[in-house]
Amino acid sequence: DLMLRRFKEDMAVLPEIQGTDEYDEVPVEGFGAALLAGYGWKEGDFIGKKYKGMGDVKVREHGRRRCGTQGLGS
Repeated sequence: DLMLRRFKEDMAVLPEIQGTDEYDEVPVEGFGAALLAGYGWKEGDFIGKKYKGMGDVKVREHGRRRCGTQGLGS
């Protein structure tokens, strides 16, 4: 009875479902940054304890992108 009551209370305070429109508004690149920001990461910081306080981060672009049906090994 207690668990059912708590479940109903939790369901009552949930926000309404907005549909997929919210997902379409967020670019894929922004999703990862927003997720990491939730853990305290800031743009330009390293990721991981090992690299804390090491200064500025240099962004590296990796080679060409795979296209079409090329898999990870191409």
